[in-house]
Amino acid sequence: MSDKKLSCRIIALNYNGLELLKKYLSSWVRSAQACSYPCQVSVLDNCSVDGSVEYVKENFPNVHIYRAKENKVLCSYNEMAREVVEDILILINNDIETTEGFADPLIEPFSENKNVFFVGTHLDRSAPKSRWGIIGAESDYDTYHKGNHEPGYTFVAGCAAFSREKFLTLGGYDDLYLPGYYEDVDLCFRGWKRGWLGLYAPNSKVFHIGAASFSKNYRYFQKQAIVFRNSVFFMMKNIQDPLLLLQFYACIIPRLLSALLTGKFFILNGFFQALKKAGYVLSLRAGAVQNAVWSDRRVLCTVRGDFQEDGKRLLAKT
Repeated sequence: MSDKKLSCRIIALNYNGLELLKKYLSSWVRSAQACSYPCQVSVLDNCSVDGSVEYVKENFPNVHIYRAKENKVLCSYNEMAREVVEDILILINNDIETTEGFADPLIEPFSENKNVFFVGTHLDRSAPKSRWGIIGAESDYDTYHKGNHEPGYTFVAGCAAFSREKFLTLGGYDDLYLPGYYEDVDLCFRGWKRGWLGLYAPNSKVFHIGAASFSKNYRYFQKQAIVFRNSVFFMMKNIQDPLLLLQFYACIIPRLLSALLTGKFFILNGFFQALKKAGYVLSLRAGAVQNAVWSDRRVLCTVRGDFQEDGKRLLAKT
């Protein structure tokens, strides 16, 4: 970043969230007004039909509305990111209430370190986990409660500020994962592989319902099948470390057998969905690691901090 004062835009993703806009939009406006940096508010509308756009126009005329060409869930951010000019994009869902001091702690790290890619909000800190050979993000780790109140690294962040330049360099969220889940893990991991940092800002306070829109459209077992499918996609596309890949592939058959015996048929469903696109996903591997400067192991060890470089503790968590 240059010495000029950074500009930012709070972008709230909305799909048929009229009632949520009535509750929370005013908090986003107050956060922007209290921000020490030039800050605008936008509602990114994913083809709503419930009067959301009309409500914003009538009640918040100074809030910018961007209508996505089609509902691509988080991937709609990619479309809008190409159209705006602010340095920092704060990406939130419509089920989040922000505080007046929300924005500044998210923006400040970008002024201090040009390698920052994203900065997460309070209670949105995560570390890498490995279960059945599949790497994901979890918040329940040994130092989580203590870590909630201290700045540091985070593996992934959902409600977060992103460097617009770096976001676009990576191509934003990958529509491979539609309708959702794991696209945030994929994006943040690819950023880490570039040597860019994911930071945690505990002083950026929000109140989050969580998955409000997604839960209205998918039943529990449908969601779990999508999560498993996308976790397989993530491993096949991104992981290069031979030992981690070996563990992943070695665990597939035992995992499927366990799912069959325990009645977790959504895992079988998710696996066969992934299998149908396996050839395509494997073809993405070269692009996923293009320009990478950090190894998988270095990313995982750096974020966790408590892992040894040989990764033995990571493997032990399976």
